[in-house]
Amino acid sequence: MMNAKIKQILERELLSAKPRAGEILKIAEAIDDFISALDSEFKKEKIRAKAILGGSFRKGTLIRKEKYDADIFVQFDRKYENEDISEMLENALNVTAKKSRIKFEKIHGSRDYFSAKLKEIAGIPVFIEIVPVLEIRKASEARNITDVSLLHVSYILKKIKKSKKLADEIILLKTFCYALGCYGAESHIKGFSGYVLELLASNYGSFLKVLAAASKWNIKNKVIIDPERYYKGKKVLEELNESKLSSPIILIDPVQKERNTAAALSAEKLNDFISAAKKFLKNPSASFFAKKEISEEKMRKYAKGRKAIFFRASAASSKHSIVAGAKLLKFFNLLASALEKESYKILKKEWNYDERKKKAKFFFVLKKPKQVLIKGPPVSMKIHAEAFKKGKKGIKIVKGIIYAVSRPKEIAEILKVRKNVLDEMGVQNYSNI
Repeated sequence: MMNAKIKQILERELLSAKPRAGEILKIAEAIDDFISALDSEFKKEKIRAKAILGGSFRKGTLIRKEKYDADIFVQFDRKYENEDISEMLENALNVTAKKSRIKFEKIHGSRDYFSAKLKEIAGIPVFIEIVPVLEIRKASEARNITDVSLLHVSYILKKIKKSKKLADEIILLKTFCYALGCYGAESHIKGFSGYVLELLASNYGSFLKVLAAASKWNIKNKVIIDPERYYKGKKVLEELNESKLSSPIILIDPVQKERNTAAALSAEKLNDFISAAKKFLKNPSASFFAKKEISEEKMRKYAKGRKAIFFRASAASSKHSIVAGAKLLKFFNLLASALEKESYKILKKEWNYDERKKKAKFFFVLKKPKQVLIKGPPVSMKIHAEAFKKGKKGIKIVKGIIYAVSRPKEIAEILKVRKNVLDEMGVQNYSNI
């Protein structure tokens, strides 16, 4: 039985998490107009394809946030399975773009797809992703992973039809994870995809039951969730491809039993979720549903006199927030590796990515090494050892290995990245805050 405090929190947060009815109506109208224009172009060119709304918007599990995303799948007839359906879609979009004045960006992937800002509703930008897929009846007919997407939509819609409260439970779970920073399977997040959260909610039955289950997960052992009971217990570890077993959770796709839907989830994000689940159940509070920004002030407070570094950076070559985020995360990891290579101990590191502005903030709290040891050859290799010693002031021998002792490089020198490296990584600029 749900206690009164939790019930009150969930009712209030659900109301806050749902997009306003007027916003949904305006977004739906804009999407309908776009789909009609695209379908008209296919009809004009006698191409057997149709645009179908998918994703959270179609399922009624969209949550209110800084931007809205809508997935539109363009389903091509099987007769085109040996043709480049991405190119066919691009040609149709080029015509549609001129009429609708929408700028599309091509995103390269296993099959190219397209992204665009559709419009802005109540100050919130609405983005669409247009994904080409082949029409299939079952997962085994798929030629690309994206072909299965509409089967995912159908599966969740059937679950919601059986339990009308399920959509609300999914919205609560998504909002909880979004506030925690673990909603999204993109490479710069490595969290739970929307589909994974929908599967978790439908499998366990409610938001609270997901948290209760998660609070008992032990990631030292594989967490195995098999909604359609395709495998018997840990038999999945024997039958599933090894590449699909690397994530801390194995969540079998109900429409494609060979696929682990949680393959992109990192152990760090899962740990964050498990910890938050335990804390909420122990002491429920609305604060768990409020997105927490990592602030410079909090990081400086954590540093307590230790060396702290703060950066801003932006991505140059992509209008798409996911691509830009991936580039900036790669740059963040490059800076962290450079510091560790020079023996700086990273006590805490965080990054904060603004999807709307496609800009990131990086935070490092460091402990500077007293000295840096440069590894040389074994003492037994006399010629090489003598050559290594030349020009070096401090020499130390540890377990028969010669090391040169030097002063650590200054942080500014370590973090000075050449322009050609920035250009190659797609980073426009970076600077200390």
